[in-house]
Amino acid sequence: IKELLSSGSLSKVVFAILDQKDHKVRQFIFDTLTVNYNCFQDQDHYLIQCEQSLRAFFLKLANSEAFSKPASEGNTFSIMMHTNESAAVNMAKTAKLEHFPFIEYKSPEGDSQGEISITPIHTVNIDLFKVQIYAEDT
Repeated sequence: IKELLSSGSLSKVVFAILDQKDHKVRQFIFDTLTVNYNCFQDQDHYLIQCEQSLRAFFLKLANSEAFSKPASEGNTFSIMMHTNESAAVNMAKTAKLEHFPFIEYKSPEGDSQGEISITPIHTVNIDLFKVQIYAEDT
């Protein structure tokens, strides 16, 4: 993710909970609002601020009944990165990522959007970037 962020190629990351038929039940969207490209060269090479902010978010999420529903038996999850085509091709050619499969997401048949409920959760605003986090329920 760091390479995509630093190159300006990452627009959002989606953590999706899928039912047994691979239909999205709930998604947590990390929408990149702004990126400070100078910070990638100057400071926080290990993204410590980012990690701390995301840990705080996940702790808030885990301890909040308002943001969580009981999971159904057999649910799975998927992590999707929204990027441009050239960045996806470059990632596929990167040697250190060769053991991590990147697969283009194709929506399953009958996966209609229907009515979606959006819940704003958190905004991460650090030197490196500003990310808005929200949940979508179908």
